[in-house]
Amino acid sequence: MGTLVQAIQALQDLTIALTGVREAPDYPPGSLGPTPTFLAVPVSGQYTGQNQDLAKNRHVIALQLWVARNDLARDVTTMLPYIDTVSNMLLKDVTLGGKAETIVMPITYSIGPREYGKLTYLVCEWQITIKQENAVT
Repeated sequence: MGTLVQAIQALQDLTIALTGVREAPDYPPGSLGPTPTFLAVPVSGQYTGQNQDLAKNRHVIALQLWVARNDLARDVTTMLPYIDTVSNMLLKDVTLGGKAETIVMPITYSIGPREYGKLTYLVCEWQITIKQENAVT
């Protein structure tokens, strides 16, 4: 089983392979480069110790698609195909390549404007809850 960092990196590896994606860095940069760009960041989590050696963890990861906000119709047209593509990608690999026990359903998403580095973007954010089991070290 993987760590939270490995699960986030697995998401970034999956998204950079999608057609049209320009960047999917392992960690959020100081400013965004060319878009569409995917970022994945932890939102919240829960660690439950089963015993002194084993922990069962749940993490909520925000997988975010950032599209430069220039022309709303064009920006939405760029974003819309990714909603199905990313959701299906997650449903096909619920273990994130072995880095999670499973993705907890449902996978939800929301869309809206956001600022990053004083620039406005259109963002689609998937809320992905994963379960992991790790040795307590």
